[in-house]
Amino acid sequence: GLLFVAISTIVIFLAAWRELKLEHRYQLKLSAAESQLHQVAERTSDLVYTFQRQPERRFTYVIPSVLSITGYSQQDHYRDAELSYKIVHPEDRPLLDSLIEPGNEGKPFKLRWIHKSGKIVYIEVSNVALRDEHGNIVGVSGMGRDVTQAEIARQELEHLNHAYAVLWQVNKLIVNQGSVA
Repeated sequence: GLLFVAISTIVIFLAAWRELKLEHRYQLKLSAAESQLHQVAERTSDLVYTFQRQPERRFTYVIPSVLSITGYSQQDHYRDAELSYKIVHPEDRPLLDSLIEPGNEGKPFKLRWIHKSGKIVYIEVSNVALRDEHGNIVGVSGMGRDVTQAEIARQELEHLNHAYAVLWQVNKLIVNQGSVA
């Protein structure tokens, strides 16, 4: 009986030690993967952010490229949890509030942000709600891309199309006027 207990204890100890060793290896691999992910994220020109809504409203991560896109640094965002709301164009704030409503989660939305310099920057954002074990929204993780140049080009094309349509109508009137005379 005593030998069986001793052997069983050793087997349990060895199994536990093996599990701890495997867990440690997985932790090292996870840590390395997280490090690689952060290195990739740090090199992108896109926005990547995580915002905690509960228990305290604050940014838990903002990518450094936020400075070139908004004129505000990571530290500005960490100091002021409401900064991203403040710099969204007032007319777009209701849209910002709706980004994590059911049906909108993960969909891209275009928002106008006001750069620190005062210029308008168009950002296409996509957010995913972070939930606790009860399904309550406790934060938001998102990505954004500066689409200002594409938006300016779209607006210019829209103006050119309008001008073309007006010229077409004027030309049509001239042709019709000429055929009447």
